[in-house]
Amino acid sequence: MNILDSLKGLVTDELVSKAAGALGEDSGAISKVMQSAIPSVLGGLMGSDSKNHGDLAGLFGQAANNDNLMGDILGGLAGGGNNAGGGIMSSLIGGIFGDKVGGIVNILSNLGGFKNGGTSKSILGMVGTMAASHFGKKMMKDGLGFGSILNMIGGEKEAIMKAAPAGMMDAIGVKAGPWESVKDIVGNVTGAVTGTAGKVVDGAGGVVKGAAGAVTGAAGSVVDGAGKVVGGAGNVVKGAAGAVTGAAGSVVGGASDLAGGAVDGAKKGMKWLWPLLILGALALGGIWLLNQAGCMSSTPGDVVGGVTETVGDAAGAVGDVAGDAAGAVGDAAGSVAAAAGELVDGNWVVTKGEAVSLKMEDGSEIATTKGSVIDKLYNFAKDPDAIADKTKAENWFNFEDCQFETGSANLKATAMPQIENAAKILQAFPNVKIKIGGYTDNTGNADANMTLSENRAKTVYNAIMNKGAAASSFDEKPFEGYGIEHPIGDNSTDAGRAQNRRIACVVTAK
Repeated sequence: MNILDSLKGLVTDELVSKAAGALGEDSGAISKVMQSAIPSVLGGLMGSDSKNHGDLAGLFGQAANNDNLMGDILGGLAGGGNNAGGGIMSSLIGGIFGDKVGGIVNILSNLGGFKNGGTSKSILGMVGTMAASHFGKKMMKDGLGFGSILNMIGGEKEAIMKAAPAGMMDAIGVKAGPWESVKDIVGNVTGAVTGTAGKVVDGAGGVVKGAAGAVTGAAGSVVDGAGKVVGGAGNVVKGAAGAVTGAAGSVVGGASDLAGGAVDGAKKGMKWLWPLLILGALALGGIWLLNQAGCMSSTPGDVVGGVTETVGDAAGAVGDVAGDAAGAVGDAAGSVAAAAGELVDGNWVVTKGEAVSLKMEDGSEIATTKGSVIDKLYNFAKDPDAIADKTKAENWFNFEDCQFETGSANLKATAMPQIENAAKILQAFPNVKIKIGGYTDNTGNADANMTLSENRAKTVYNAIMNKGAAASSFDEKPFEGYGIEHPIGDNSTDAGRAQNRRIACVVTAK
């Protein structure tokens, strides 16, 4: 089954009916616009700015990991916002269409006869999120990079253009003609070090466009990787052999293809560095082969020196990459310290402070304890001098009462009073936005812990939403799992591990 048909199969009568109810529009018009939005989204991906590909890959993964995607989407639509689907709708359509969103929304509005452009924008975001989930799952299942997904879509370019509404592809900027293949940076590096003359280009993560690609000359051409993989230095091949160029086509987000997206790279301990080292090794091998064949006019030693310097510089560039990546390492700063308490049945039970009553603007009061997450969140929201900064460890507040069933994301009932109070705080301070972080101890598989921490953070996010908090009260990325990273206790002790199994929040805007 082709991509168009696969995505159209996701638009069921039940989904259309629920969307129509949430948006207050005729179901026939909703169905028509949704079906037209599918080729529009695919066309938008083909025409998307390569600088956004790393972020889009991360959003695809987020959508794929949302087990309640449809519920989140419909809930967000009913609430009148575009942050449904785990808070990624606005980010997706912005990343896909850029400043062309307005014109695309107008075409869809005219098609459906909608007077309110917000309806078409919501449908566009809804379809975009569904597509992101579809492709994200395929990327994870088959181990594909973002460039491979673009190639799949490009292979159906003609059918997609025919299915799109009149004028849509012109508005997006996609022209008729054969699809220009996109390469994955690691999977196709060998082919990128062959051929004849190329040129210096700006590439997202080091993938460059050109005719056939080459390693030629002694001019010391610089491939300036916009993915900032080596701290922006751009000297991927320095002091000798020309430019490394790829197959004809658009430059793609190499940061995404290198390690599944810059977001995941920062979150998972900069695992992107290993593919970079592999890339360096492959490049050296390709250069050696070309030299053996007499295809190089520059000194091999200079080339080796340039590549070695690049790989060496990468180790010092970790901080720069982390700072530039969405949700950088500082984003996962965690909480500054564990609260005093005791180990009870495997859980860390925090010693509560004195009882306090927090007075809201509407005169209502919230009963909590001094020093609790609710107390800290309330005082941070009220303090005009408190600056939202997720890179500071002290700005992350632990939920003392958010405990889960062992090895699962099932929240215990004892957490609900604190969850409800958190929702009340967010309702009382509508300008405040928070992000939920999940953490585990170091027991078991690190990847499984990362998934568990993400699912637990999502559970708390959904629970707060269910208690009345608006989607607008959360960060663009409302929850994230950090696994075993940023421990606050000693993982060699039962008490320390219990302290590390936690949920925290941070104010990202106020």
